Amino acid sequence: PRLDDDAPVVGSLRFAAPLPENARFQLTLPAGVVDEAGRPLATASAFPLEVATGALPPLARFAAAPFAVVEAAARPAEPALLPMTLRHVQADLGGTGGALRTLHLGPATPDATLLQWIARLQRDHDDAWRTRAQPLLAREAAARAQPLPARREGDTRATEVIGIPLPARGLHVVEAASRLLGAALLAPPVPMPARPAALVPTQGVHFKRGRSSSLVWVTARDRARPVPGAQVAVNDCHGQPLWSGRTDAQGLARI
Repeated sequence: PRLDDDAPVVGSLRFAAPLPENARFQLTLPAGVVDEAGRPLATASAFPLEVATGALPPLARFAAAPFAVVEAAARPAEPALLPMTLRHVQADLGGTGGALRTLHLGPATPDATLLQWIARLQRDHDDAWRTRAQPLLAREAAARAQPLPARREGDTRATEVIGIPLPARGLHVVEAASRLLGAALLAPPVPMPARPAALVPTQGVHFKRGRSSSLVWVTARDRARPVPGAQVAVNDCHGQPLWSGRTDAQGLARI
């Protein structure tokens, strides 16, 4: 154990976490342990004390935020990867029966549609206790089912981080529903989904808002150089256009 301080009286101690799951331990005390008044422990005969840990609860989650920007792969032929943390649900999600679904919204998607999906995911994130049993992509005709990336042979890790491939540029809505996760966290137990939106862009957009004018600067994400002639649109929260134009030779759009 690690003591919290060097005081002569020990108030608490800690064991390094995490401890291995489903393991047995023996808790021992050094000889001559007494309290501040010099009295021996009334429960000294109970030591060494047998203790044990149980299994870690199942986990299937993406980042804590409902929206993420994922960098494109260095090689054009390789997909971007959205990290996902799994624990004790790999067998549940590893088949091809549609436990993992993705919806791709490409560059031609109207701005209002993109904003609606982002707002929908934000509301879902804010009211997770209400919506965590309700699938989002099950009725979306454009959503496609895909298996999780294959695990290496002999890999028995309880917890691992995998990369969900996002092969195309644009906005991706990803949903993974686990029966094991729902059985542990929901009543009545139903498959519990985890879902984010992930943007795989080729350009970065930087916005400076002012009282009399504003400025947009567009740069390429691979080399951070200004992008001339990039189409820029400013919308309100409902997707209604407020301004549109293109960047100049320095990658700047003045509004």
